[in-house]
Amino acid sequence: MPYLPSQPDCSKEIIFHTYILLLRAETAFRPNHAAMEKHTFPKGWYTYQGSAQRGLEQRVARHFKREKPSRWHVDGVTTHPMVRPIGAVALGGVWSECKATMEMGGRWGLVAPVRGFGASDCRHGCPAHLFQSDQPITLEELSVSLGGEGALILPSEAVE
Repeated sequence: MPYLPSQPDCSKEIIFHTYILLLRAETAFRPNHAAMEKHTFPKGWYTYQGSAQRGLEQRVARHFKREKPSRWHVDGVTTHPMVRPIGAVALGGVWSECKATMEMGGRWGLVAPVRGFGASDCRHGCPAHLFQSDQPITLEELSVSLGGEGALILPSEAVE
């Protein structure tokens, strides 16, 4: 059952290195991660809200790599051959993964394919930090939905 983005209470959380990863799955797939391989994810557009305490550019570049050790659940999505990274929006200022989730809620028909995915450390009640949509999403639309505050990062521009 899909879960819709909620309105978490993120008033007490401030993270300065938040990003939104935009991915496209050409077909339905099962993530390359032992904890997630029983789930079939539908084809479509995916957003993943993440953060890095430091090295945001390196974190985003890691998401763009196909070959890497599996560290997080999202690695099972980003390493799948049917999933293509479109880019990322790096947010500045007072943003958190939860605030970004709240701001995007209801747009593009976003639903969480697996409850809790990417939100294991979330303390604000987000249903997940990975969402899927059947509707196309562009990086520009994603940035505008977040107030136009984000810097766009394309896979070819990522710092290794």
